[in-house]
Amino acid sequence: SNPLGKMSGWIASYKFNVALDYVAHRASIIQTIDVVNPGPDTWTQIVVQLPTALRTEYFVLSGITIAEGSATYQKKNGLLIVNLPKKIPPNGAATLTFNYVHNAPKITFDTSAPLGNVGYNDNLIQFINWYPLLTPYRTGIGWQMLGETATEPLPADPIFTDVADYELNVSTAESVTVASGGASNHAGNQWKFSIKNARTIAFSASHKYQTLTQEGVTSYFLPEHANAGREVLNAAVQSFKLFSDRFGASPYSTLIVAENAYVVSAAASGIVLHSGKGYADYNGRPDSLLIALVPQSVSRLWWGQVVLGDSFAHPWLNEALPMYSEMIFYQTH
Repeated sequence: SNPLGKMSGWIASYKFNVALDYVAHRASIIQTIDVVNPGPDTWTQIVVQLPTALRTEYFVLSGITIAEGSATYQKKNGLLIVNLPKKIPPNGAATLTFNYVHNAPKITFDTSAPLGNVGYNDNLIQFINWYPLLTPYRTGIGWQMLGETATEPLPADPIFTDVADYELNVSTAESVTVASGGASNHAGNQWKFSIKNARTIAFSASHKYQTLTQEGVTSYFLPEHANAGREVLNAAVQSFKLFSDRFGASPYSTLIVAENAYVVSAAASGIVLHSGKGYADYNGRPDSLLIALVPQSVSRLWWGQVVLGDSFAHPWLNEALPMYSEMIFYQTH
């Protein structure tokens, strides 16, 4: 059985074609969202969230189109309200296409989310909470206008999303390795990832990544952090087994843990983009930032990806379960 059953009648899929200019720290993206109206309501608009990285001058949206042509939209407190030229009846489908560019800013190991969710350092570039995504739709209530009253981004860049299918295609320089979750395929300068029944997708890319794999877990790290990369792999394998045992079957058959470019560790479906600062500062201690964040982040594949909490209304609940997971990791090992 799949622990991520789709919501009844809700069918959405995301596809990204990313042209990554690694040297210029810039990505040009064509994104499509296909969504079916589960009914019984009729849709006159579709509401999309803009995570924090999409609310700066580094993000340039050149347009949104739907089958009937260009779409009009309003921005409102981190939301894009897309007006449909034609109503979408129950079981009717809509396809939205977004054209945009990310000019990634340079970040440091002291940068913390949500700043730097899209950013680069001399060794890699990362894309976390980097795309427009549908807000959940609830029958009789409508599109969830979550965070409407928030004038500033909330801590950790909370987003709400129902499960969907994702396809990510990245073309970049042949010397660059791209890391993301799900099933992957790589030929030349083309990288393709697909993941079903997922809540989010994230990726990073580096011209220096090295890898080690053990029991379905792959660790991506910079060569100067090889020892840290091995220790992360061990801790991730232990966490993956422990939480599969305690919390139920993992939603993903494989797990990627890849070194990132800032201080925090971020989980998305099938991947953890792990604290670059943790790798840089690793001192061999089991209570170091590098190791402590592994069980926290891996547990978010359950708490946040399988089970979604309300990070606007109950942010501390979203943090409490990963903290509990860290505690049982240390109790067990």
